[in-house]
Amino acid sequence: MGVKSKINIEEKQYGFTIVELLIVIVVIGILAAIVIVAYAGISQRAIVATLTSDLENSAKQLKLDQVINSGYPTSTSTANSGQGLKSSNGTTYQYTVDNSVNPQTFCITASNGTTAYYITNDGAPTSGICPGHTAPGGPVEQTVATFAGSTNGITNGTGTAARFGMPNGIAIDSTGLMYVADFGNHTVRRVTSAAVVTTFAGDPYTTGNTNGTGSGATFNNPSDVALDSTGNIYVADGVSSRIRKITPAAVVTTFAGSTSGYLDATGTSAQFNSPNGVAVDSSNNVFVADSSNHRIRKITPAGVVTTFAGSTSGYLDATGTSAQLYAPFNLCIDSADNIYVADRLNNRIRKITPAGVVTTVAGSTSGYVDATGTAARFNLPSDVAVDSSGNLYVADTGNHRIRKITPAGVVTTVAGSTSGYLDGVASVALFNQPRGIGVDSSGALFVVDYGNNRIRKIQ
Repeated sequence: MGVKSKINIEEKQYGFTIVELLIVIVVIGILAAIVIVAYAGISQRAIVATLTSDLENSAKQLKLDQVINSGYPTSTSTANSGQGLKSSNGTTYQYTVDNSVNPQTFCITASNGTTAYYITNDGAPTSGICPGHTAPGGPVEQTVATFAGSTNGITNGTGTAARFGMPNGIAIDSTGLMYVADFGNHTVRRVTSAAVVTTFAGDPYTTGNTNGTGSGATFNNPSDVALDSTGNIYVADGVSSRIRKITPAAVVTTFAGSTSGYLDATGTSAQFNSPNGVAVDSSNNVFVADSSNHRIRKITPAGVVTTFAGSTSGYLDATGTSAQLYAPFNLCIDSADNIYVADRLNNRIRKITPAGVVTTVAGSTSGYVDATGTAARFNLPSDVAVDSSGNLYVADTGNHRIRKITPAGVVTTVAGSTSGYLDGVASVALFNQPRGIGVDSSGALFVVDYGNNRIRKIQ
């Protein structure tokens, strides 16, 4: 009998090694990422398609409303005969309209909270937001727009149909009605909140200091205007060395001043030398930036002229006539009757308390620096305005910029850069020697853009 050998065969156990497991995980991750990206792309395309479709439909409705009503709706809710603009679920609108210009304009932004597109009256849906609208998750950037004026000239009209000639100063009442010292046209112009421009007083073809009513009066390069509590307008009639008064009925008289010089007295016995700026306090006292006399003068309602601050040209913080200013160009007054002065050739913004104490708010040597207090720099600041929160706004003429000073003295740039003319978001807008600035009751800024012959609005 033969011997049969017994052979034991071990069964091998198979499984994944760690390396193999890692490879599998990576592959699964790659596939998942591809799926997620593909889904995200499809989802984003769907969002964009929804937003652009909503915008195109909204634009059609707005244009239809414009044809029917001779103007675009004032809000999205009043569009479509009060039924409002239709939108997809999750779409929200922001809307800006200007029916005061020709052609009338609108801009509408549609957003779903993460993505935004906008459309204008003459455009197609575009990624982004309208100027002044809120980006998803981002802050609002102010915008600069031309409110009135175009090329140099003397034309009454609405918005850009009107013309100014080197406008200088501005005053705004509580209703939004504005008065502009139209320097080159020797007139005072009135501008309504709807941007309708008319000539309120003065003859654009005649210079002088004749008293009269409306166009029967004459001015000689008026540089600033201010309003009292009863609606009277005070005019810094610089070349005539006079402060003129215009009643609400456009009757022009000489309030103070006569020939060029320096003399404290009453009415026309007093003398000024190139008075460039005027402001009125809560008691209807008129304060004058008497530029070539380097002083701030005070005129009571009875016409009594005294020197409130300043003496010879220079720079010195002190009280009253012990202080020194250098060609102060314009001024404004806050609710506490503090005076803020654009001290032009000192390149500083000065503060004068009701007791006559003069200090420096901001500025030092000529230049352009955003900083705090005297670390900041201006270049020939020409005007200053104050808002209800105590912020100051400066027409920084030599820098072609609008600057802001907080109550803590922090100086920043609101708008402007190099000299030019461009409307748009504040960071790209351009001015040409802004000379005047005012703030309306809503906080909007109005800039007298001297070199561009326009009134610009920042909001």
